[in-house]
Amino acid sequence: MIPVLRLHALPGVGAMGARKILTHYGSAEAFFGAPKAQAESFLPSQESVEQHSPISNISNRVPLDYLHPKYQETAEKEYEFIETHKIKVQYFENSDYPFYLRQALDAPILLFGKGHLELDNRKIIAVVGTRNMTAQGGDFCKNFIEEIAPLDPVIVSGFALGVDICVQMAAVAKGLKTIACLAHGFKHIYPAAHRTHIKAVMEKGGFHTEFLSDTHALSGNFVSRNRIIAGLSQATLVVESAKKGGALYTAQLAESYNRSVFAVPGRPKDQFSVGCNDLIKHLKAQMITRARDLILAMNWETHPNLVLNLGGEIGTDPQPPIYNEALYAAALKGDLKDTPSLNTEEKALYELLFKQGALHADVLAVILQWQIKKLLPCLMILEIKGMVRSLPGQVYEAI
Repeated sequence: MIPVLRLHALPGVGAMGARKILTHYGSAEAFFGAPKAQAESFLPSQESVEQHSPISNISNRVPLDYLHPKYQETAEKEYEFIETHKIKVQYFENSDYPFYLRQALDAPILLFGKGHLELDNRKIIAVVGTRNMTAQGGDFCKNFIEEIAPLDPVIVSGFALGVDICVQMAAVAKGLKTIACLAHGFKHIYPAAHRTHIKAVMEKGGFHTEFLSDTHALSGNFVSRNRIIAGLSQATLVVESAKKGGALYTAQLAESYNRSVFAVPGRPKDQFSVGCNDLIKHLKAQMITRARDLILAMNWETHPNLVLNLGGEIGTDPQPPIYNEALYAAALKGDLKDTPSLNTEEKALYELLFKQGALHADVLAVILQWQIKKLLPCLMILEIKGMVRSLPGQVYEAI
């Protein structure tokens, strides 16, 4: 263990470099015992490590001092921390290493974990998005978890502000397992305000990181963290994102790993929908408006006894509500005062939503005996008049 930790501690080597070393030498111990002149050919230059710049002249570089005793000391201290705090360490060649992450060529050689991290025979979904989540994004996260819960999936995210913590706490509230991937070591937590959520995540899920315990949440670490989020998961969902952001990078990584990528569309001028809309526009992600879309796209509809909130067994059309003449007549009659001028259809639609609460567009169409081409324009007019608002998944409610 200590030789691998020592290799893991070398700056600038990275996951790909460490894999090359282990493939060539067979073990970290053999690498550190090999002739120095040969071993140095696998290492970055000291200048590149210090300046964080690419190696421009390999033949004239000054090699990293990989035999410096500080790396051995770091490895020994880390091993002591692992033993003391019962950290689970997964080596990339061992059978307990997460299956999907193992398929990624840039996966870390060591993955540190804490909690209930078993992933065998589970649906694993990464959900990511902006730290500046809107109310609509928050509603989508909660509705998504509500609908996806019958699959008992594992929800993977980054424990960050915004979409990450929203979807992870929604998962906890539904009793689902959630795994938080950290951009730092286990001696720290970022953001500090999320310390209050640690216990909730640990009860059924847990935490993963590739960073040694004393590593702080440096900006570059978040990019590394994102590849673990994408790599662990079978599907990645972007809820909200500006034109640039870590969530888009996670989606890009997921695509590079041949995983399914999904995005929630938004209005063209909404700042935190631009990234999602671009993913969809450039065919980098499939558009979804509710969990059912993801389930069908992933061919998960045959899951036993799966029933979504909107009714009906997944994979079949939901049973339509029975047309209720009395309900329709009551909707037409109406009894609200001080409302904007409405025609007969608008009034019927608004009264129905006001009395029955939030309803799906398909349900509205059946109750009112309207075609969708008649219903949707009427809903849009009521939205413009400020009397109706749309919720994720083609659900509407009166205001």
